[in-house]
Amino acid sequence: MSSLGRNGFFHQPVKSPAPSSGRAADRPALTGPAPYAINPMPCGAGRAVARGGRGSVSERVMGAGRAVAEALQAEGVDRIYCLPGSHVLEIYDALADRPAIRLLTCKLEGSISLMADIHGRLTGEPGVCLVTAGPGAANSLPGVAQAYDAASPLVHISGAVPLDGAREAFHGVDDPDFTLRMFRDVTKWSVRAERIEAIPEIFARAFQVARGGRPGPVHIEIPRESNTGRHLITSRPAAVPPYRRLAGAARLPAPDDAARAAQRLAAARRPVIAAGKGILRNGATEPLAALAERLAAPVIYPQDAIGVIRDDHPWAAGFFSLWSLSPFFAGLLGEADLLLSVGLRAGTATSNLLAARAPGEHIFVDFGEDGTAHPSASLSLAADPAPFLHALLADPGLAPRDDPARRAGLAAMRRAYREGMEGIVERYRGARPIHPGVAVRALAEALDEDAVVVSDVGNCAVWLRNLLPVRHPQAHLQSGMWNAMGLALPSAIAAKLAFPRRQVVGVVGDGALLMSLGEFGTALEQGTPVVLLVLNDGAYGMIQKLQTQAFGRVVGCQFRSPDFAALARGFGGMGLRVEEPAGLGPALRAALDAGAPAVVDVVTGDYPYPDFELSR
Repeated sequence: MSSLGRNGFFHQPVKSPAPSSGRAADRPALTGPAPYAINPMPCGAGRAVARGGRGSVSERVMGAGRAVAEALQAEGVDRIYCLPGSHVLEIYDALADRPAIRLLTCKLEGSISLMADIHGRLTGEPGVCLVTAGPGAANSLPGVAQAYDAASPLVHISGAVPLDGAREAFHGVDDPDFTLRMFRDVTKWSVRAERIEAIPEIFARAFQVARGGRPGPVHIEIPRESNTGRHLITSRPAAVPPYRRLAGAARLPAPDDAARAAQRLAAARRPVIAAGKGILRNGATEPLAALAERLAAPVIYPQDAIGVIRDDHPWAAGFFSLWSLSPFFAGLLGEADLLLSVGLRAGTATSNLLAARAPGEHIFVDFGEDGTAHPSASLSLAADPAPFLHALLADPGLAPRDDPARRAGLAAMRRAYREGMEGIVERYRGARPIHPGVAVRALAEALDEDAVVVSDVGNCAVWLRNLLPVRHPQAHLQSGMWNAMGLALPSAIAAKLAFPRRQVVGVVGDGALLMSLGEFGTALEQGTPVVLLVLNDGAYGMIQKLQTQAFGRVVGCQFRSPDFAALARGFGGMGLRVEEPAGLGPALRAALDAGAPAVVDVVTGDYPYPDFELSR
């Protein structure tokens, strides 16, 4: 049993770092000259507390705010999603002297972390967010959790209450470790800096952890000196060692692993590939498509991995989800003699669903950060997706093949699926209120091929994933299994900043938009001409359907929805309201050409989903 230290913290000896699983009990330990302690938490959870280190001839004397700003500049950060607060003012002041780092001020902390998540997904570099202590940190948790689920690199920086804070400190509760513990299970690492000297090493390790292996978020909190003071940690500057970035390294497959997998794939006659979102985060879409062609293997993918392969690729076989197996899923797995799962994560609901339907030969490849093999796979391997796929393609034993009959059968399945979806659109093309699928089809016809579309949670997601063409990895962004409502508007802003020359559209229901509407002002302030397509039905439509399906009645799902077009104009942007189907195309084209943030508010209604949606 660990003993209680003089400063009130529990301590135990520092352990050598092992590959991080992202689980609370397996945090990366810091190494080097600075001593660190891992503090035990309930149920074996851990936290890391930085204690500082020795001096060197090249140290500089500075406060905590400047140390943080220098770390961010050294990491090449050019944009911080933030909202000011009294606990982080010293960081703000230091950033004022670094004009290369742009502060993007939002209206709610939840938007900040959602933006940072999308930044990480689209750029491959950690999205950085900065929030104040207590409620600021708590409000930002949804986007951090979404980044953890989405395997998106993110560095989350927050203020914290003083180290010796009393009960009910400003922005605090009784336990000063509250927010540190709050983030431990939705990050790869949750750490607090308690000495200025430790800041460079903490930040260097944080960026390395966020980028490395299966990418994900890291939480860093920096306590305030006192409840009302302007300084972080202490008003006395400290000698800070020079910043040294820590390089990451890809996890390569073990020497014989690719050969073992290639041998089994070569022997299979009807292989199927299940490609997870790790393919997207690892930049492995091209080798995935090449392997599908080499093996003549259909590629299925979870809903949160839409974009791993073009949906018009000859071997693309569509998405699946826990609640929608799609027309392809059961048939393809039922006839397969081998399933290759890559870019997924062992132990998730998605991988368990696959395992339950997989043939006896199942090769499962994940990042290996959990340290355990997939329990039901016949061959479980650990490697980053890109090097593993390249190793397979380089294996001389995996000769190219073709299966014209299988390819033609898959094409017929895709054609029947598309005709079924288009049949729904045609059936309701003139209906009032406007059918959501008709609105999504009109959007698809108005978009450039390289456009980026962000889907919010709810009815809009159903119609987007079935009707939106996907021609590149960023074509369709969505929450994932975390399913945080209100993400479309802030995420569209972040996407437009990442791709300023592309069309960027957020598709959102009225309920979800009401959760983040203030960020329309942020879009105007930042000069990001995003388009919002609002499916306005005055209800939480998906929940309404689930209630009806389960209980035969609806409770608490209707609300009064505003005229979002009028609100957009009140902000100073463009607002167009569409009540007739014939008005969809002209309104969308006008919004896309406006050169300013625009809302297309479409009056929709409650219509049935495709038969296979919400069918489980």
